Formats: sequence, C-alpha cells, structure tokens
Amino acid sequence: MRHFLYNSAGNLKELFALMFPDSIIVKGITIGNTKIAYIITHGLAPFFEQDLIKSLQNCTEYVVCFDKALNHVVQRGQMDPVIRFWDVHFNQVSSHYLSFPWSLNCKRSSGQV
Repeated sequence: MRHFLYNSAGNLKELFALMFPDSIIVKGITIGNTKIAYIITHGLAPFFEQDLIKSLQNCTEYVVCFDKALNHVVQRGQMDPVIRFWDVHFNQVSSHYLSFPWSLNCKRSSGQV
C-alpha cells in the first residue's frame, strides 16, 4: 500500500498523459490538492462504503475489533476499528479499517448495518 499526498496530485497530469497519450481530455485536465481531496471524499469513499455495506449484508457473521497502534504522525496511541468477515465474492476473509463506526450508514437503534 502506498500513501498518497494530496499535494502530489499536480503530477498526475503527466502520468495520465503517459497512460492516455491521444486523449483530448488529459490535455485540458487540471488536478490540484483540493480537487483530488473532493474526488476521494465525495466520489471514491461513498463507493467503497456502499461496497462494504453490500458485502456485510451478504455475510452471516462478522467481527469488529480494534487495532491499537502508535500513530507516528501525532505520536500517540489510537484505536482504529477493524471489521473482519467472510467475503463471499472473493471467497476469503476480508479486513477493513473503518474511519469511525458512526461514519457508516448504520441503523443505530438496532445495531444492524
């Protein structure tokens, strides 16, 4: 896994130009740190959240646990929630870090996803 800095989004235009050399769209594209943050927050994150919810609805059992690790940025311990379940689509155990449990669209009164 590689972490991506929003500020390095300006280099994506050159990458896209190499990937799609004959594209007219790539020639006129501008990507900055605020645009890439918007795409991730409002485009990719909801897609992956819905994909996770669909996967959880197809499983009968799951485990929620906490990964207590040292956050090297703020130099203090934090407890990130992790959900593990049998993913029928991939036929394997999947683990997903959750930013916060309340970020999912959960039915809070019943505890159902």
